[in-house]
Amino acid sequence: MKVVRKVLLACFTIGAVTAYALYPAAVSDGPQDEGGHDVRSYDVFAEEPKTPSDKYDYLIRCWSDFEYPSDRYADFPPFYSGAYMREDQELVILVTSLDREVIDYFASLIDLEGIHFAQVEHSIDELFAAKEWIDARIASEDLDDSLRGQMRGTGLAFQENKVNVYVGFDLYLDSKVEADIVQTLYTGYDGAQCEVLFKCMELADRRQEEIRAIAPDEDQAHEDMSLEP
Repeated sequence: MKVVRKVLLACFTIGAVTAYALYPAAVSDGPQDEGGHDVRSYDVFAEEPKTPSDKYDYLIRCWSDFEYPSDRYADFPPFYSGAYMREDQELVILVTSLDREVIDYFASLIDLEGIHFAQVEHSIDELFAAKEWIDARIASEDLDDSLRGQMRGTGLAFQENKVNVYVGFDLYLDSKVEADIVQTLYTGYDGAQCEVLFKCMELADRRQEEIRAIAPDEDQAHEDMSLEP
């Protein structure tokens, strides 16, 4: 029994010493956050990003200060306004100023093959700030109950450089009150008032109901029909 204990103790000691020796190699000596997690451990790709999608991911990684890249909580350059993929799967980068300095900035980070630029009015930080204000206004008790009841949520339309506000079907049909609603939502806001794009998520369901009412036996034929308003 003593021999077995000695063997087990020896194995444990060897294992502990080996783990201790390897520990420094497993722990990054780079910057870490308060929780001890590596920061910017993702800055370097194993391979250079080649596709437009990979290049977008790389940009987000370069701008993110967290362990995991974020296209919301990142340190965006002040002229960046978002991005979107075209139908041909090439990337369009939106910026508030389009000059050689801006283009050179992106060229220093990624290869610009398959990359296009478009100039818009508001930066991504301005869009997010406006959206967050509108979210707070919708949740506020200061907003009329009947109006709040028609609000379904918000989002961002990067390509249009606008804030999406999703509303109920009845309110969506009444385009005459849109300007008043925008003014109400931005009451007290001292930031950039980004244009609001009203959308109705219920519209597609309504149209599908109309299709079924007209041709109930042709549902299958309409499955691929675009219902985007």
